[in-house]
Amino acid sequence: MSKKRKRGVGSGVSREKVRSSGGTPPRQGRKVRFLLAALAAAGVFGWWWIRAREATVTGAQRTAAPETGRIAYVGNGACVDCHPAQAKAWASSHHFQAMAPATNETVLGDFAGAEFQHAGVTSRFFRRDGKFFVHTDGPDGTLADLEIAFTFGVDPLQQYLIELPGGRLQALTIAWDTERRRWFHLYPEEKTPPGDVLHWTGRYQGWNAMCAPCHSTNLQKNYEPDVDRYRTTWSEINVSCQSCHGPGETHVAWARAGGRPGDDGLAGFNAHDPGREIEVCAPCHARRSDLTAAPVPGDPLYDHYLPALLTADLYHADGQQLGEVYEYGSFRQSRMYQAGVRCTDCHDPHRWRPRGTRSACAVIRARRTRGGSPACARSSTTRRRTTSTRPARRVHSASTATCRPGTT
Repeated sequence: MSKKRKRGVGSGVSREKVRSSGGTPPRQGRKVRFLLAALAAAGVFGWWWIRAREATVTGAQRTAAPETGRIAYVGNGACVDCHPAQAKAWASSHHFQAMAPATNETVLGDFAGAEFQHAGVTSRFFRRDGKFFVHTDGPDGTLADLEIAFTFGVDPLQQYLIELPGGRLQALTIAWDTERRRWFHLYPEEKTPPGDVLHWTGRYQGWNAMCAPCHSTNLQKNYEPDVDRYRTTWSEINVSCQSCHGPGETHVAWARAGGRPGDDGLAGFNAHDPGREIEVCAPCHARRSDLTAAPVPGDPLYDHYLPALLTADLYHADGQQLGEVYEYGSFRQSRMYQAGVRCTDCHDPHRWRPRGTRSACAVIRARRTRGGSPACARSSTTRRRTTSTRPARRVHSASTATCRPGTT
């Protein structure tokens, strides 16, 4: 210890004199110069890395990264004209019904004067002049008649979006259970008064920031922090063709030019690479955090998202869903994934509906060339309730059934 002190002080030069004179002991000076050089090198590398990332993000915000050949989103009609069979199937899917204006055709809840009580507040659902309203507590706690602007989701529950100042759409925390056909509260055991982040007017119920990208196509949040408002835009209000296949401008031009072999401008689903398809589905079927502002469908998952880890508060010990984690985490652990099974082996890609075990096995066998195809999960078509009051959701277990040779 004494030697270290003598070495640090130098030959009788005090720390105070070093500070006053601006000098630096010789060895300490070498260390400082080395540290500065290392910081400079790190700064150069950091600048290069950030510029590269900025180029990627900026390209995505223009709806295309130049090297991918995908330039811009087009009207959905351009897809429907050339793919009528797929469009018809899609029109009956949950993706089609992910979000819609509130109309007689889209609203499933009871708006015929139904009432629901929670935490001392009685909310009433009714219609007026052909529109849908809820009489409930607003941002300041005052009861008011609030118009429903959009439906949000369809099964196993449907929520309703209400427009508030600042360009915000807020999701009402009283939702409609489409299976039991009743109103229920998303937080039945909690008090969430106005001002609480979990109140329907709070930040955590904001459609723009929390839910929008997975319910609409080419959604741009466009948040303006200086005035705390959104100018959110989208190409299609629901999950449409380009949500999965990517921006379609280059593809439309390719098709009109005769559709020659080569890059067609869309996200490629390689028959020999199930991972590419899975990573297109994963962003909206995983609990994850965003890393970039405007990801493009078909880009590598980890370039834009950070999936949640398999923690005890989110997953059961066998890998099944415990919290609101969706399907990706459990599926990644399953024998299905390990065997090369992809989402569309078991789910019709446009209708969404599960194919059923026999049909799924037939699809897998047709794609694979060797022997029996393993791991068609019966559990993927089962439902589990996360609480006694919430509707059941489908689960994807790590343990699965097996397709044996001869199964059809």
